[in-house]
Order: sequence, then C-alpha cells, then structure tokens
Amino acid sequence: QEHWEAVKEQLSGDPDILAVTASKRAPGGRLLDDPGFEIQLDGEWRNQPFSMPHNRVDLDFFRTYGIPMVAGRDFSEAHVTDLTDAVILNETAVRKLGKDPAELIGAPMRFGNDTWRVIGVCRDFHYESLHNPIIPVMTYVRPPGHFTTISMRVSGRNRASVMAHIQHVWQEFQPGVAPSVRYLDDRVRELYQNEERTMAIL
Repeated sequence: QEHWEAVKEQLSGDPDILAVTASKRAPGGRLLDDPGFEIQLDGEWRNQPFSMPHNRVDLDFFRTYGIPMVAGRDFSEAHVTDLTDAVILNETAVRKLGKDPAELIGAPMRFGNDTWRVIGVCRDFHYESLHNPIIPVMTYVRPPGHFTTISMRVSGRNRASVMAHIQHVWQEFQPGVAPSVRYLDDRVRELYQNEERTMAIL
C-alpha cells in the first residue's frame, strides 16, 4: 500500500494492460460499508434519508471499468480537492433523492467528520449479483490504505505474458506472497452457479 503509485506505474508498463486502479470494493463482490450520510437539498439538510453503501477508490476507478458519467464529471488529478472532498453518486441514489442528475452537481454532503460535495453522477451498473436490485452507492477517493483490490483492464491478448508481468511486479513489492489473480468474467460467473447447474439438469 505504501508503494501504490509505483505498483500502478509498473503494472501499466505492459502494453496489454490498458488501465489500472484500486478500490475497497470491486464489481462481483458485496457492498457492505454504510456509515450513513447527510445531504443538503433545496437549502435543507436531510439526515440519512436511506441506506447508501460507500466505496473508496483510486482516481481511475470509473475510467478503468469504462463507467460513464451521466452528469458532472469523473475524478481528476487536475482537481486537488477530488482527493479530499469529492463524491460521485449513481443514478439510483439520485432517483431516490427525487432529483435529476444535473440538479445534484455541487450538492453538499456530510459523513464522517467532513463536508463533501457531489461532482458527478455515474451510470447505474451492477456491483453485486443480478439477483439483487441496483442500490444507491456513493464513491469517493481515499488513500491506498483503504484498498483491498487492484483492478486491471486488459486487452485480452497475450494472457500468459500479462499474468507473468503481474506476478513479476507483485514479487518485487511483496516478495514471498503469491497474488490472487482472477478475471472478472470468472468472478461474475460464480454468482450464477445455481442457474448453470439448473440449466445442465434441464
């Protein structure tokens, strides 16, 4: 974690690794963090109007996963405050707040001991299984100590050499500890093993 920027740079050195990011939660997993929030709408503060899990990410999370913004903007190194007080909500969160996406841009939020502001609204996507409806999610940038997962978007070519490159970089920074590397396709497929078994039986 203390060498995250160097790890990210070296992983990106392989031409078949197209983007690299890190996060506390990644698609295919569970959204479990919900420390609460307040948001100011129409000049009034609303305290925890509904449950909304948080995800802590690196600046490149949405770009790596190819998730577009429907209003506002993505996190950017060009905005220093994005590292400390910027929040991106998903479309479901905006609908539950009774607003259009553009209306939420700039809205103040409070959670923890700090005040934040909404800079963007991302298109809805499934973090969890399709068995579960999409729920409101807020995303913000945190230091590497909050991350549990590195995500890489790869070209799909030269898989063996890509895996060898990942192993090499990992051993440089974490010698003697084998990384757990999985394709998102496999991670998602595991969510539907019961359906696959049922189809096989049918």
